[in-house]
Amino acid sequence: MVLRVAALSQAIGVPIGVDALQYFAKKIEPCDAKWEASTTRAFISLLSSGHSLIGVMERLDHYGLLERIIPEWTKVRGLPQRNAYHTFTVDRHLVETVVAAGDLRRQVKRPDLLVIAAFLHDIGKGYGGDHSVVGAEIAERVSLRIGLTGYEGEVVVRLVRNHLLLADTAT
Repeated sequence: MVLRVAALSQAIGVPIGVDALQYFAKKIEPCDAKWEASTTRAFISLLSSGHSLIGVMERLDHYGLLERIIPEWTKVRGLPQRNAYHTFTVDRHLVETVVAAGDLRRQVKRPDLLVIAAFLHDIGKGYGGDHSVVGAEIAERVSLRIGLTGYEGEVVVRLVRNHLLLADTAT
């Protein structure tokens, strides 16, 4: 429900009220159950909303809602990065990447899968090991949970697993 409220607030340009956020923070438990199709549509709509996504995600995160919606978020929440490629914490970098990926939506056949993969591309960083491999495993679980088809999930997993290919090839 919180994703549907967030997507609606984003669509009409009205922030989610503090009372609503506090209510959701008290009522919503971490969820690893399969999502309803309407929740997945709301999630994709939210991820596709452009630069204003940042403010919505900050509000959801401030109230601990992102980690209840996507439990894997807990490990990257506020996680610092120390390298030349990243200036943000992992969680903020993921959101910024989603916004940047949104600029490509007219150039790809499945912009919905692109923004989901962008949201998950570094999710493995909080778990140790090769974050691309770990992230691909997490992306597979999340893809199943949010109701992607087998093919759609494979695309997301492949994008997450191979997101460093260009940087690795160029260096």
